[in-house]
Amino acid sequence: GLYVYTTESLIPYVYRKNIFISVSESTKQDLINLGINEERIEVVYNAVNEDMFLNRFPKKENSLITYIGRLKRYKRVDLLIESFGKLSEEFPHLKLVIIGEGDHKDNLIKYTMKKGLLDKVIFTGFISGEEKRSILSKSLFTVNPSTKEGWGLTVIESNATYTPVIASDSPGLRDAVRDRETGLLFKQGDAEDLYKKMKLLLTDEKLRKKLSINARKWADNFSWDESARKILSLMEKVIGEK
Repeated sequence: GLYVYTTESLIPYVYRKNIFISVSESTKQDLINLGINEERIEVVYNAVNEDMFLNRFPKKENSLITYIGRLKRYKRVDLLIESFGKLSEEFPHLKLVIIGEGDHKDNLIKYTMKKGLLDKVIFTGFISGEEKRSILSKSLFTVNPSTKEGWGLTVIESNATYTPVIASDSPGLRDAVRDRETGLLFKQGDAEDLYKKMKLLLTDEKLRKKLSINARKWADNFSWDESARKILSLMEKVIGEK
């Protein structure tokens, strides 16, 4: 943490005259807070590979909730497991699939065991793109409880498969999720609020379907071709300035 803080503090002095590409408005604000001129920052969103859009409106499994991402401490997957445990007491048919790897995985497995949820929580590790699309397509919704993201690429990947996302109201994720339009935001670090939002989306089929349709429309806005065009334009601008 000290290393990152120290190196980031040098950015305004070393790169003051450079143009910055930010992946979200939240990251842009972080750069402004560091002292970078707002006029030197352009937002170019990460996009989703086209194969994520292959499924037409898929048939959802009424028992499946999913997390996708790295298994790091700051991702707060433990918060999801805690909230899921409470939810599964009321809905014993539920399964939680956790996709990804990371140095916090063993701790999460131990925590799952402590909660008595090993029969309901599935850790897949790394999986192929096709497997990922298949699981996301079947999921009722995905959850991202991270304390901070640059953007929310896994949010948009989920949205591309008509899957809404419940996410922490934190930097990056609040850019990727349009609250009550493409998904739901919960109070950062609040397991009880996450539980309530999960229960709402689990029981309100009308809301879930509305969010699913809107989520897919939202994902359609993020194209690698468009991102490439924007970056090419910025490269030409930099060359012109030189």
